[in-house]
Amino acid sequence: MTDQFLVPNDYAIHIVEKRMSIDALIIALYNTPSEKTFKHFKFVNSHIVDGYAKPGQIVLISPINTMECTELEQQFQASALEVDKKLRELDEHEKEILSKRYELLSNVAKYNGLYLGVANNSWNSHVGQVKAILKELEKTYVNQYNAHGNLNNQQFFHRRKLLFTRLDTALSRFA
Repeated sequence: MTDQFLVPNDYAIHIVEKRMSIDALIIALYNTPSEKTFKHFKFVNSHIVDGYAKPGQIVLISPINTMECTELEQQFQASALEVDKKLRELDEHEKEILSKRYELLSNVAKYNGLYLGVANNSWNSHVGQVKAILKELEKTYVNQYNAHGNLNNQQFFHRRKLLFTRLDTALSRFA
């Protein structure tokens, strides 16, 4: 495996936000997938076990050219297994933030609201802060992996913990 995992334009990486069946995830990502799409996605993302994708797992969306695994897809599978291993290292508090807060954030995004004026500005400010923290968290994962080829770094763990603490604090304002 190389030191960096760079994604070409015709490929995409998706971070799973909530537990869902692989088939439901495929439908959500591809809208109206063919049988070939289902087979290819499951082949390329063989690190997903028990038929369910879990929060934080990464999946590769790649061209459906063949059922042969390309070098990039092999690199991705190795990376995805590493991410899955790291997800198992999250403490219960971090897992709770990931699993419970995604639903809250989804509801916030869908909220058609009764808040007006100052209350609405305050609400939007909180939502903006949460979005910024989530983007920073995603950027931290990507930068760490691109810089070191893995997520096994004490500086990364410290930064991730700090961001989860900030996220938890920001989300507690919604309660």
